[in-house]
Amino acid sequence: NSGSYQFIGGEFLRQDEYDEFIEDPVRFAAEKVVPRAHKALRRPGSAEAMAAIMKAVLEGQRYSMFMEKLASEIAKLGYFLTPSVLTLVPLDFIGDYLRTIPNVLIDLWKVPEKVKMACDALLKVQYSNLQQRFGSAKRVGIPLHLNEYLSPRLYGEFYWPYLKKIIVDFNNIGIKCGVAFEGRHDAHLERILELPKAWGTAMFEKTDVRKAKRILGGHTCIAGGIPPTMLMQATPEKVEEYIKDLLKELMPGGGFILASSTAIPAETPVENIRAVIRAVEKYGVYRR
Repeated sequence: NSGSYQFIGGEFLRQDEYDEFIEDPVRFAAEKVVPRAHKALRRPGSAEAMAAIMKAVLEGQRYSMFMEKLASEIAKLGYFLTPSVLTLVPLDFIGDYLRTIPNVLIDLWKVPEKVKMACDALLKVQYSNLQQRFGSAKRVGIPLHLNEYLSPRLYGEFYWPYLKKIIVDFNNIGIKCGVAFEGRHDAHLERILELPKAWGTAMFEKTDVRKAKRILGGHTCIAGGIPPTMLMQATPEKVEEYIKDLLKELMPGGGFILASSTAIPAETPVENIRAVIRAVEKYGVYRR
């Protein structure tokens, strides 16, 4: 997946350690998770650990400077910028960074109350003092991972209340969210109508954007619609025809951003990217 962090996760929080994590997530992360996840940091305070931290800080600064420059150049060209600040729903954080997705899904059945308490503890740590921590941001990105794995009941109990609160709280301080509804989100589409109107943008990966707009049109701005597989495999003529038909159906009334539903693979033929641009210039302009 180009353009994003991908890594091999691990079980850095055991199921019998939830209580300790709930009591103080920050301390648990510093004393247990970090040493378990990073071999160079397994002895906090050691020369090896300090050197690793300094190297990480320098690399992080270099990366940030590069991304700021890149974003500035892209903005000058008039392209839509994705959010530079990312955050996660608590259950995704637990699945991605602490328990692994298979383990956290098992936890929802074996220790559901512990999972919920852990989500509450994370929410308190992650989203306290929003104005102070995120006030300079105009948009915040929220990629969703476990949404596709959950039944409507589990989604409504362990996932949606937290996602909804995060979006509403950001909206209340004037920050719009760009949520990537990864996977197939069909079972939970109507929930989005519980959010304030014009709360941000909803990017859909596998959910048909036509269906999404039928349900959410006039309430939520929809983004996506271009499958990367089509960009890689179709002819330029087929790509242009697809974009033409999609725009014809979704442009009326506004509230739609044409975009790739996920990162565009590096192997995508340049001719197909040009076909998208041509199609938008020909068929994607609102005329008075």
